Amino acid sequence: MPVIVEKSIHSSPKKLIEYILNPDKNEEMKYVTGISCHRDADSAYEDFRDVYERYAHEKFRGKDNQQDADLPKGKKRETVLLFHYIQSFCPGEVTPEIAHKIGVEFAKRAWGSRRAVLISTHEDKEHIHNHFAVSVFNNKGERWYGNKASTRKHREASDKLAKQYGLSVIEPGKDKRNYNYAEWLAKKSCTSWKEKIADDLDRLVCDENIHDLKDLIKALIRNGYSVRRTEYLSIRPQGRKQGISSYRLGDGYSLAALMYRIEHKEHVITEAELRNYSGLEYDSAMCLREMQLTKYRHSGEYHKATYEDLMRSSALLCFISENKITTEEGFKSFVNDADEKYRKALEKKKQLEDKIAFNESLIEQYPEFIRLWKLPERTPDETVEMGKFRVLIDYDLYKDGELDKRKNRLSELRKELADAEKELDLLKEKRNIASENFKTYIDMMPEYYKIQQRRKMEEDARKAAEIREKQIINELYEYEEETKPERSHRSSGWER
Repeated sequence: MPVIVEKSIHSSPKKLIEYILNPDKNEEMKYVTGISCHRDADSAYEDFRDVYERYAHEKFRGKDNQQDADLPKGKKRETVLLFHYIQSFCPGEVTPEIAHKIGVEFAKRAWGSRRAVLISTHEDKEHIHNHFAVSVFNNKGERWYGNKASTRKHREASDKLAKQYGLSVIEPGKDKRNYNYAEWLAKKSCTSWKEKIADDLDRLVCDENIHDLKDLIKALIRNGYSVRRTEYLSIRPQGRKQGISSYRLGDGYSLAALMYRIEHKEHVITEAELRNYSGLEYDSAMCLREMQLTKYRHSGEYHKATYEDLMRSSALLCFISENKITTEEGFKSFVNDADEKYRKALEKKKQLEDKIAFNESLIEQYPEFIRLWKLPERTPDETVEMGKFRVLIDYDLYKDGELDKRKNRLSELRKELADAEKELDLLKEKRNIASENFKTYIDMMPEYYKIQQRRKMEEDARKAAEIREKQIINELYEYEEETKPERSHRSSGWER
C-alpha cells in the first residue's frame, strides 16, 4: 500500500537534492531517474535552478531572496523553490526495482515529461520508498501548485499503479452492493460468510461425486446450507436470516458458470492438488488457481485475468508438468535443446537431399557416359565430352552392376528422407510448442509476480495474526496465573 506525502521546499534546495541522491540510501545509485533533468546532484541542481530563475525572475535561494529583505519581520513570504514528494511502500511488499519502476511511471502520470523531476529509490529502511524532487515550473513556464486536491489526485494515481503491480491499497466503500464496512473487515480477516460460500462452491464443483447442479445442491444442503433454486441459486448459511444469490459472488458462480465448471472440472486446480507440485510447477499451479478464483469471483484487487490467460496458463502447467521442468533455467535449457534437435534434423534432411540430388545426377548422366565409354575409338570432341563424366569413372559406374547399386542406394536415400521429414515435422512441432509455452511463461511473469506478492502478503498477515493470537493467549495465561491466589481466596470466602 504506497503512501504519498508532499512537502514544499522553501530553502536549501541543494541539500534536498543531495539527500535524495545519497549513495548510502540508494545502492550504487542504481535506482535514479531524471525526467527533463540530469541524474547527478550538481547538474540536477543547475537544471532546477535555471528553469526556476528563468520564470520566477528571482534567485534560487529561498529565504535569502533580496526582494524579501525589506518586508517586516514575520511577513516575509516563503517562496516555494521545489516540491518534495515521498512514495512509501509496505515492508516486504516490493523490490527496489519494482518500486523505482512504479515511481517513474507515477512521476510521468503526475507531472508529464516537460517538468524536471528527479526520482530516487531509497532502500536503507525496512520500507522501500521513492523520493521526488519536482520543479516549480515546467519548460514552458507553467507553475505547479501543490494542494489538497493535487495530493488526492496523486494518491489516486499511485493507488491505480499499485493495483497494476499487485500491491495493496485502501479502498473504503468499494463494491457497496456486496459488502458493508463490517463485511469488508470480515473479508480482510478471512472470516466473510460470502467468501466461505465461494470457498465451499470452489471445493464442491471439483468433487468427483458432483456431476451436475442437482448433486451440487444436495452437497450444499449436506454442508448445512439452505438452498433455493429459481432462475438463480440462492444460498443461505446456517444461522443467518438472509442468504445470497450465487451470481453475486462473482462471474464464476452463476448457474451457467457453475454448470460449466462442473463439466470442465479437470481444468481447475484445487488447493489439495497444489501440494503435489514443487518448484516451477508449484508456482504455475498456484498462480493458475489464483487466476481462476480471481476470474470466477470477479475480483480486481491485484490483477485482471482473462479466460485466455486461464487457458494459456493451464496449457503451460500441463507442459512443464509433462516435461518435468522444475526451474526457469531448466525451461530455457529445454527450449534450447528442442531448437538444437530441430536444427540438427533440418541439417540431416539437407544432407539427404544433397545425396539424392547427387545420385540422381549420376543416374541421369549414365546413358551418355556408358555410350562414350564403350566406343572403340573417340574423336577429340568425344574425348573432351568424356572428361565431363570424370565423377562417374571415379565411382566405377563403368563396371557391371554399379548402376543397379546406385539405383538401390537412391531408393534407400529417398526412404531415409521420408523418415527424416517426418522426424523434422515432429521436432518442429515440439520446438514450436516449447517456444509458445516459454513465451506464455514470459508473458505471464508480471501476473505471476503480482499473485506471488499477494500470496506472500496474505501469508505474512496470517503469520502475524497467529503470533498476535499467541501473545494474547500468553497474556491471558499470565493474567490467570497472577490473579489465581486472589480468585482462590475470594472463592473460599464465598463458600464460607
